[in-house]
Amino acid sequence: YNYSRIYYIESSRDVSLGGESYDGEASKLPTLNVNGVNISDDTYLTDYSYVSVTGVDHAVISVDKEKTILGGSEVTVNVTTDKYYKSTSILVNGSPIVGNTFIASGHKKYVVSALVEKDYTSIEDVVSNYASGMDVLVKATVVQKNSKSAVIYDGTDSMLIYSSNIASTLSVNDVIEVKGTVSTYKDYVQFENSATIEVLDETPISLPAIQSVDGTFIDSFTSGKQSENGMPYVEFVGTFVKSGNYNNVNVDGTSSIISLNTNLTLTSGEKYTFK
Repeated sequence: YNYSRIYYIESSRDVSLGGESYDGEASKLPTLNVNGVNISDDTYLTDYSYVSVTGVDHAVISVDKEKTILGGSEVTVNVTTDKYYKSTSILVNGSPIVGNTFIASGHKKYVVSALVEKDYTSIEDVVSNYASGMDVLVKATVVQKNSKSAVIYDGTDSMLIYSSNIASTLSVNDVIEVKGTVSTYKDYVQFENSATIEVLDETPISLPAIQSVDGTFIDSFTSGKQSENGMPYVEFVGTFVKSGNYNNVNVDGTSSIISLNTNLTLTSGEKYTFK
């Protein structure tokens, strides 16, 4: 018996051919398989799809079925990102898919990629989910600083950066990225001295509305935690008292003493409005 099949294979496809040879028996025609899948008389190579992956920065993308696969197969995509990054969506031929699987229909090429962006944590989430050794990336605006620390605000809450490089690297209204380990000091969260700081070319966010507070509020604030009180933007009236190297403020209605880090020239014993 004479028996032949003709197949057309696109040169760009990665195809492995195999099968059994014809032994002369009419009941056993030769078989052919493509990448291990048997091809029958009524199956054509147009039923096959080609899946490839395009690399993206800060992530590794993998699929459970790649190159030439049987049309109609479900393909699962996995995206592993670098630290401080996240995948916002998986793209197939430039369009986002729901979840991490898609069906590769026949005779079509599928290019898999992903959208990856920096994984910022809000200061509110840092405070409410704080755990020892927590390592995060935060973007915020510098609202105040001194020689060794800065207060930053991101629209959700404020926190402190403690760093010996603050004076030379940061200015008020700088928008910065801070990444590293956070810890607590007197129940208030701060970035440690080892944190990495980068100044961004972005517009600073506005401060929240200022709150006028009294001694009762200050007592509640100093005896509580940041997770309970936040770090509000306040103004208060108090008496300035110079005590050795300390610049203190006494506020009526509280025994708490507020210590200022300031270069202002103030008169000891006089009342001022501070904010």
